[in-house]
Amino acid sequence: GFGPVPPARDVYNHLHSLVASSQRTIVFTTNHLSVRGTDVSMYDYAHHAETLLGYRSLVVSPSDADNSEHDRFADRFPVTLVDTEDDL
Repeated sequence: GFGPVPPARDVYNHLHSLVASSQRTIVFTTNHLSVRGTDVSMYDYAHHAETLLGYRSLVVSPSDADNSEHDRFADRFPVTLVDTEDDL
């Protein structure tokens, strides 16, 4: 066997210390910034990547998309609107 399973708090502290030792950036891309299911989930993932794991979250979306919730995202994360995939 693998031995006893450590308490969840110990696992969290270990993972947090690994991530916190060097801040990493994660980029979340979407086809639009709205209040629909996938965008809400992405917002939550980006938020928790920062608050729980210590990552820096960035959000990227096409400039010609429905970005009706741009301000909501931009109030919390750096948001970049791109014209083409080459802009990434």
